[in-house]
Amino acid sequence: MIATELVTNALIHANAEWVRVHLVPESGFWRLTVVDPGRNGLVPHPRVTSETDEWGRGLRLVHGLTYGAWGTNATVVGERVVWALVPRRGGQSGQGRRS
Repeated sequence: MIATELVTNALIHANAEWVRVHLVPESGFWRLTVVDPGRNGLVPHPRVTSETDEWGRGLRLVHGLTYGAWGTNATVVGERVVWALVPRRGGQSGQGRRS
């Protein structure tokens, strides 16, 4: 859900022609990063929405699912990076689990 929201935001709000998605393990977390060209110069932020709004809740969901551990920055060439720390379940990468 987090990756989908961040990629969708890049495609719709930044009008990105491409995105790069990375998922890297860190101590107790997965670091998810979504990079886009950053051409529009906008910084993503959660919106204040009403009960009837059909859009605008995605970053609030990201905030809740990551316990506030997400943010944004730019690369040296101006690309927009949005990152989120996703808690790892069971302390491992899921290896050894049985279905």
